[in-house]
Amino acid sequence: MWRRYRDGTMCDDLVTEASESAPGRPQLVPFVRSGQILRRETLSAMQTRTLSELRALPPELRQPEHVSREAYPVRYSRRFLQLAPDPNPPPQAAPAAHPVSRTG
Repeated sequence: MWRRYRDGTMCDDLVTEASESAPGRPQLVPFVRSGQILRRETLSAMQTRTLSELRALPPELRQPEHVSREAYPVRYSRRFLQLAPDPNPPPQAAPAAHPVSRTG
């Protein structure tokens, strides 16, 4: 998943297949692979990164009780859509045995 920013504010996300790259900042960065540590981050760095992301939220997303599903655009790459089931099945689709919440 890749996130784009405009003037320091989040503007949209693009969900891609793992091997794809796209404009923006990657949101899923591996820290461990096959038992090997790839990256280390201090608690202080995590806190700084988290606060930075919270400040980058668009104003309309800072009060989640007032947010609609359409408030923040999340798109899917063609390749991801070809490989994955529909991330937003139509309401008439058969319900899953255990509904899964998908957030953007």
